[in-house]
Amino acid sequence: MKAMSIVRPSPIEYHHLVYRDCYAPPGPLGISIRPTAKGPAVHAVKVESPLYDHVHPGDLIIGYNNIDTRSCQTAEVMKMLSDGRNQQRKITVISSQRELASKAITLY
Repeated sequence: MKAMSIVRPSPIEYHHLVYRDCYAPPGPLGISIRPTAKGPAVHAVKVESPLYDHVHPGDLIIGYNNIDTRSCQTAEVMKMLSDGRNQQRKITVISSQRELASKAITLY
């Protein structure tokens, strides 16, 4: 696997994307991922997950501990995440600002 080298999208695309590094403590992550045409993506996040409110369904997983995962198969990424369960893990994701806005909840 190659070291992380992020190719930034064009300024028009970049305006709507949010890149985030999320750090998970040792232990279960409580997420499931699925394949997409753009690479592995978060499918679901359990409420008890340490990543709850940090990653969201639809987020693309583009890196794991500075390893570029965009061209990895979903099973490969799941194995990386599982194999690292005894240490802190850095997961880099991309979210669309539009998707995040649609998930916002207004409290009165």
